[in-house]
Amino acid sequence: MDALVDLSWRAYPGGALMALGTMLAFYGFGRLAAWRSVSAFDGSKALVFVSGLRAVLVGFAIAGVGGAWVWQQLWVLLISLAIGGEELLETSVVLFVLRRGRRMEQAARETAHSAPAADPAARSG
Repeated sequence: MDALVDLSWRAYPGGALMALGTMLAFYGFGRLAAWRSVSAFDGSKALVFVSGLRAVLVGFAIAGVGGAWVWQQLWVLLISLAIGGEELLETSVVLFVLRRGRRMEQAARETAHSAPAADPAARSG
């Protein structure tokens, strides 16, 4: 394991991780910019926001791992992994709940539309 940390050419894969993390963060910022254009009455606004936030935070964590590898800073690696893992877990749970709620809402709407209409003659009888 020490051989992987002490590579003389560690700047190349570490730089690639930093570039990948930065690109993912910029993608997330783009999703956050798209969030602003979604209607406030649309139920997917929170879904777009949380997915953009997740991309930004995980992207920064990946960039932090790459930076920790290049500069051989254990504390940066541990903080990046802890924050990245926690945010990935937290936003994944939030996205699961939002998607599940959206599906349940659609299913409730479909069952309400497909329910048979009450017969007025049957009520009076």
